[in-house]
Amino acid sequence: GTSLFFFFFGRNTKVGSYQLYIQAKFNGYEGRDFKLSKAYATLNDWTVGYATSTFSDGSAIAPTVDANGSTMSMDFSALLVRWMHTFKKSGITVAASVETPQQAIQTDENVASRSNTFPNLAAMVQYEWASEQHVRLSAITRVLPYRDLVNGTNHSPMGFGLQLSAVGNPVAPLTLYAIGNIGRSYSNVGGDFLMGQYDLVENLDAPGRLRTVPSWSYFLGASYHFSHKLMASVTFGQARNMTSAPREADGYKYGLYGAANVFYYFTPRISVGAEANFGRRQNFDGNHAWARRIGAMCQFSF
Repeated sequence: GTSLFFFFFGRNTKVGSYQLYIQAKFNGYEGRDFKLSKAYATLNDWTVGYATSTFSDGSAIAPTVDANGSTMSMDFSALLVRWMHTFKKSGITVAASVETPQQAIQTDENVASRSNTFPNLAAMVQYEWASEQHVRLSAITRVLPYRDLVNGTNHSPMGFGLQLSAVGNPVAPLTLYAIGNIGRSYSNVGGDFLMGQYDLVENLDAPGRLRTVPSWSYFLGASYHFSHKLMASVTFGQARNMTSAPREADGYKYGLYGAANVFYYFTPRISVGAEANFGRRQNFDGNHAWARRIGAMCQFSF
């Protein structure tokens, strides 16, 4: 993979601080198309464009060689308008945003999807006690419209998610990471639930009606710097779909993810790494499978 970015920033006595950020990348083995990753502008407390969602906290994720990251990693981008302000003396940051909606629902002869014109609403509050050490509480709400073809009615159930994340250094060489989230029909914005249509699922007791999907997930991680050149990290995570009486026996019930790696920095710009991964997926019918993988990387930053 190759990531290229353009970062322009400055300060003007009339308009204040501003920045422009554009990032694009080549990634993957079968598809190497050049894709836009981020493109946004920031003026003081306002951000407009394609940027990391306010619900995300990528800095609370332990480093991995695996480009997909941990199970149920909610580090994703969206087209948004965001207000974010930091109260410097207290270390508290607050933010709120409206973000473009996306949805994936189970449709059949009884149900049809509808255009979603209501944006996702996201917010967060963060306390930072030292540089790159914080605890954050995030929330997101989603409107998920569909049409009941049996009764000829429209419905717009609400999905929501709450996330608590933290990153800290109890001692100088050690960094700890933690993220936990819970909600209903919030998880199709990232992680394992992107593998299926898990925003809304069929209500077996009422043909033509759909119901929201309860789920939760967490992952924990740690990294340790043996020196300024050598670092190792571990992470473990789990995600669960708590739907009762699912339609599909082979639907996603839960997944496990683990990784252990080591990174060596020849120079600040040249590094190598190796990682061992394991994972497990179990379906509602009890069928499951394990995956094990060894990965390696060589990175040059310029």
